[in-house]
Amino acid sequence: MFMAIGVLGPKELGEKARARVAQWEAGEKIRAAREKAAGKPPAPAEGPANKVRPTPEEQKRLDRELVHAASVGYDLERVRRLLDAGADPNAEISGDIEEENGLRPLVQAAGRGYADLVGLLLERKADPNNKMGDEDYTPLMAASAEGREEVVRILIAAGADVNARELLWGGKTALRYARENGHAGTAAMLVAAGATE
Repeated sequence: MFMAIGVLGPKELGEKARARVAQWEAGEKIRAAREKAAGKPPAPAEGPANKVRPTPEEQKRLDRELVHAASVGYDLERVRRLLDAGADPNAEISGDIEEENGLRPLVQAAGRGYADLVGLLLERKADPNNKMGDEDYTPLMAASAEGREEVVRILIAAGADVNARELLWGGKTALRYARENGHAGTAAMLVAAGATE
């Protein structure tokens, strides 16, 4: 159900995207130094995400790289840079092969148990109920199927629908995935949150 897609390295991100990230990082360093000199506590970074929009080609590359990052568990700073450069945390990518169609960053990270990455994506406005492709497979289903209890807890707290049903495998819910795969702890968490089969 999960697949790592081809890695898009720094060259593929495009000159404009790299320049935006570098400019933002330099500005953040200057701002932090000024605030430190003035005795102010550091302010949270805002990021350049909407200052200059990426071209459609850059957007596609950024979104593919974000889905890949979520699939393989890149470090949070690299993911932050992708998001700051304009990658969409709700992106749904399509590829050259059927297995790539409908991939989303949050579903990929949730199924692999990358709790910090899931938290960052949600913080950056990823929808906890985003469905993958035509099958309506959700991040909560992905985490539940693999017994990723910490991620399940995070998604439930973020408002994930514990009773959502997928379309491809007979209308399974997150609870059914957890039970079928022998994840009793995950199933108990879902039931406590109001899940039914």
